[in-house]
Amino acid sequence: MNEYFENIKELTHLIRNYGVELYVKHGGSLENPNPYEFCKFCNKGFKLAQLKVIKLLRQENDKTKEIKENYKLERSKSQSNKEELEKLRTEIKLAELRETLLRHVMDSIAWQLYGGKREIIARYYLEEEGYPSITDQGFEATLSLANKINSDPSKFALITDLTENIQIGDIHIWTPEGIELLEVKTGEKNRIAIELLGFYDLNNLKPKERVEKIDDINLKEQMQRILKQKGKMQKTVKILKEGVGEYQKNDESKVRLHESLIQQETHHHEIIAAIQESKERGWGYRCVGAITHIGAYRGHYRFGGGKETLLKCTNGYPVYDIRGSTGITIGEPIFCKPFPEEMIHDIITSEVIVYIGLDLDNIIKFGNDFGGSFRWSSKKELHEARELSPLKARETIDFKNRGIIICETKNGKGFMGSGLLCRLVYDHLDPWIELANRIITCHKLSEEKSSEEE
Repeated sequence: MNEYFENIKELTHLIRNYGVELYVKHGGSLENPNPYEFCKFCNKGFKLAQLKVIKLLRQENDKTKEIKENYKLERSKSQSNKEELEKLRTEIKLAELRETLLRHVMDSIAWQLYGGKREIIARYYLEEEGYPSITDQGFEATLSLANKINSDPSKFALITDLTENIQIGDIHIWTPEGIELLEVKTGEKNRIAIELLGFYDLNNLKPKERVEKIDDINLKEQMQRILKQKGKMQKTVKILKEGVGEYQKNDESKVRLHESLIQQETHHHEIIAAIQESKERGWGYRCVGAITHIGAYRGHYRFGGGKETLLKCTNGYPVYDIRGSTGITIGEPIFCKPFPEEMIHDIITSEVIVYIGLDLDNIIKFGNDFGGSFRWSSKKELHEARELSPLKARETIDFKNRGIIICETKNGKGFMGSGLLCRLVYDHLDPWIELANRIITCHKLSEEKSSEEE
């Protein structure tokens, strides 16, 4: 495990400070930087990190496969060893956590490539579960093309199969001119399928109708897959270009980009202060806006006592370990926080545990003070909202089977969901500004609806 964390430490450095150090070493100025030269050195760090992640993920996959085979073998015995089974189950969970953290490294690179624009990155996430193979022929073709692109110092080709959040396109290529998306297709069937679809486009033929008439089942299914991928890509481009469009996986659902109407601020500095305090007395505490409560704990305070104390500060509402950000989709990765590298390493290795909790009653109180109409829902209202929601990412936050309604218009009720929770707990955004942004957005939606009716 120590070797694993040393590898994570090295990866952290490659994606955060390696490029900066190399740029300065080669005579670059941080006071008046040359953006193109600076990015070339950062790209080098990303490329090294990507290759190392592939190597480590393959090692983890081999280990996990062996552990699962041992588990299956032990279970098949007429008198299986319960202690051994529990040990193997723990090893499987640890292996899954290690893989998640490695993919979190790649999501950290994606976060930087897209300038931390959560609303854009979210459009490339389709809530698809499971991880693609990183050993099959298709991945090898993608890796080969990515390595070829990465021979150009001014470009960086991110392989999306290595990430958790990017699920559209096989490769995202950063260049000084912008970002380009590529789908990588291999094999004779794919070549024929792509050529046929190209012929349909060139001659203004309807591809779906033409594909339906193909007798070769394998070719037909492959062409349908390509059309489906193409459709998702086109919908994504439309959303990003126009700010609204059909959800890529559900034509009946609309996606709307909401940018902050009030400039957001973070409270990373408060977390840093709490962690620094914990070095002196074993614990540190901060509160932001009477809503967000932060506790940092070391030594024996990590084992229940610290968390129980913080729960009293939040009036019993749940508190969250910020390491959970490694398993949260579409949030600022822990490796992108403006924390010293050593502090990030302490968090990942549990040398210090940082909990963040929200006082939900104060969210309602301050939301209403700012001109909103926040309230606790009934159990029935919460159930109906969950029945209507087509997206898991919009799951409502509940406490004792009730949710918080933060927006009511003629078009329906808006609940506090996992997106707002993620912004407050894992992105460390100022709670008052985030609430104000939600209230303004709600008012704008109400005005738009009224205008349509007039």
